[in-house]
Amino acid sequence: MTLLDRYILKEWLKVFGMALGTMVGLLIIGQIFDSMSDFLEWKTPGGKVALYYVYQLPSQMPIVLPVVGGVLMFLLAFIAISMA
Repeated sequence: MTLLDRYILKEWLKVFGMALGTMVGLLIIGQIFDSMSDFLEWKTPGGKVALYYVYQLPSQMPIVLPVVGGVLMFLLAFIAISMA
């Protein structure tokens, strides 16, 4: 792997990681708004609520990965077309 390949891969992974984190964050925020009333009603401690959302992260990946990959591929294609 050449130096240029490693640089491109590193930059692409940065953008992919940021997009993935943003999408997962948005889904978790939506879940928080949906279930916060239940947690408040049951008087669940904050640590257990946070742990619940940490455990929810792997179940979000099948939803988020295709969306993030598709959006990034669309952006890369748009950039390539606009540069031509």
